[in-house]
Amino acid sequence: RDSGREIEMNYLKKINWGVVIVFLLFHILAIIAFLPIFYSTSGLIIMLIGSYLFGTLGINVCYHRLLTHRSFKTSKILEYTYLIRTM
Repeated sequence: RDSGREIEMNYLKKINWGVVIVFLLFHILAIIAFLPIFYSTSGLIIMLIGSYLFGTLGINVCYHRLLTHRSFKTSKILEYTYLIRTM
């Protein structure tokens, strides 16, 4: 039987550290964005518009409703536009 220490070491070997580092950096940068020195009104407006376009329309409509469930039909041009928008 494996001891607790051996199980812990096996678990740590399975972690994809590249993904962990990118994930942490992304969230650290998101926190830094709240510092007043980095604030701009135009940046806020662009973030809100981008969040709507890429998040709501791109992920929810394209990936979820259109590609996963095929819950509606659309032209190939619009389908490809949604796909490119979400990349």
